[in-house]
Amino acid sequence: MTTELSQLAEEWETKGISTEQEARNFVDTLWRRDTNPSASQAVPQSPMSSLPRESVSPDVQQDLQELTAQIAAIRAEIERLRDQDNS
Repeated sequence: MTTELSQLAEEWETKGISTEQEARNFVDTLWRRDTNPSASQAVPQSPMSSLPRESVSPDVQQDLQELTAQIAAIRAEIERLRDQDNS
């Protein structure tokens, strides 16, 4: 049972890291577009960052920020469980 939980924790951590990084990149891309429209040309395009600027509503941005915060909380919980498991 402990091994299964450890494996799940590792899997969730890996998914969380990649999802968090993708969300951060997306937010950074949006931020750069708002602060420096020419900077968006230098940013590598991901499927999400190629959306037209007009299609990203404030509600979507808020949802993205909330999801990013949830991912960070999940990562912290996984770390806590991993530390607890190793003790």
